[in-house]
Amino acid sequence: MQTLSAGVNYLPLDKLERNSITVTTTSGIHGRQMTESVLGMLFSYTRNIRQSILNQEKREWGITEKGTDLVGKKS
Repeated sequence: MQTLSAGVNYLPLDKLERNSITVTTTSGIHGRQMTESVLGMLFSYTRNIRQSILNQEKREWGITEKGTDLVGKKS
């Protein structure tokens, strides 16, 4: 049986084992995508990309507040 979650504690594991049913999980399938999403959000935040998009929608072409680099940042 394939679960849609990483955890399986909610399943009747003893019963599944008695019936020789193998349980697999989705643990770890989104690791790379999650890392890429977090990096994208960090860049978007530090470089004020959201504000630039909002300004484009309003057809405002002025300079947005300058963002920052991630170099040397620890927290």
